[in-house]
Amino acid sequence: MEKKKVLVLGDSPTCSTGFGNVVRNILKQIYNTGLYEITIIGINYAGQPHEYPYAIWPAINMLAGDKRYQNVYGLQLFIDHCCSGYYDIVFVVQDTFIVKQMGKALEDAWNSLPKEKKFSSVYYFPVDGNLQKDWVNESVMKFNYPVVYTKYGKEECLKINKSLYDVDIIYHGVDKIIFNPIDKAKAKEEIFPSRKGKYVITNIARNQPRKDLHKTFAAFSLLKEKRQDVFLYILAQRIDVGGDLIAIAENYGLKVGEDWICPNDNVYGANQGFPIEVVNKIYNASDVIISSTLAEGFGLMTVEAMATWTPIIVPRNTSLVEIIGENEERGWFCESGKTLNDYVVMPYDNNILRATIDVYDMADKIDYVLNHPDEANKKAQDAFEWVPSWDDVGEKWIEIFAKASNRAKKFGYLGG
Repeated sequence: MEKKKVLVLGDSPTCSTGFGNVVRNILKQIYNTGLYEITIIGINYAGQPHEYPYAIWPAINMLAGDKRYQNVYGLQLFIDHCCSGYYDIVFVVQDTFIVKQMGKALEDAWNSLPKEKKFSSVYYFPVDGNLQKDWVNESVMKFNYPVVYTKYGKEECLKINKSLYDVDIIYHGVDKIIFNPIDKAKAKEEIFPSRKGKYVITNIARNQPRKDLHKTFAAFSLLKEKRQDVFLYILAQRIDVGGDLIAIAENYGLKVGEDWICPNDNVYGANQGFPIEVVNKIYNASDVIISSTLAEGFGLMTVEAMATWTPIIVPRNTSLVEIIGENEERGWFCESGKTLNDYVVMPYDNNILRATIDVYDMADKIDYVLNHPDEANKKAQDAFEWVPSWDDVGEKWIEIFAKASNRAKKFGYLGG
């Protein structure tokens, strides 16, 4: 049987971004069926050799004379491939406000093809705040099979377009072969050998404004006023769009190497992280995982921590509420957006109102978790038993692609 041809627009599976992680794991499930040939327009891919069984094209070509091909998201290159008539399914993993920029062009590409060459379309997207009408109507509604990360995301979509009542929801999974509980004492000795006798508090996030890492430093500085047996580790690039972590920490009187550390610039970057087995050891070596994020479309760190049986504290905002559980079934919340003082609108963030954490509450929650190890272990166990694997959610993706292969049409203008 001839394989169906799939064209993917998303972060390359070769990179360590959240989108890259999602693309890598979904495509693994799809490819392993043996039914699909996959081509990727790879965002954050520079053409380096790789071992993936897919053709990967760099999304951006800065040398192109036509500036449309200098788009970092590869939108024009993707449309060109769509117009070729070669593909049976197109699959997009990207934010709605990016995809809406090509919504009309995607529809035109489909309309330009003869009936026997038309493609079906699948779209997997996050929602981490209030949506705008054109983000939904010019992106989500253009696809046969839009799939949203969370219930929270679906609720936000329904505020814009009631016809999305039947949109699919598929959570992210975790590769439980990679992320799993190991000997925690041994992991701490290996990862943090000079921190004997101290609890390690870890935040794993990109150093960017939405992760609000300065609030992590603020909360930790308050925790240090309560107790001296704690140490902060931030797995992020020291200097990135969020600023210089060392300089930010100094504002709170925190000294790198003494109170906290992050990876050296020469061994860690936003698009090229540590080997995944090292990241698993970091989770296991930590006594509690925390987040100060302003919003999450899903939050892979959350479920990865769960898969390692490690207690977690996150802000009570956006999709994190359903992942942890409204009643803190699988972790703890720190207050977020409790009063109007606890909101911010960031530059270049589509004017979205973001909820910031209460740093005093975060410090209190960390202190509480460290003082109640039995309760922390029980919640970590409940989270471990709840968290889905990529194999679990892969069955849902295989079903979605099977329907798309048969040219079934659920939403949108494309396919059918």
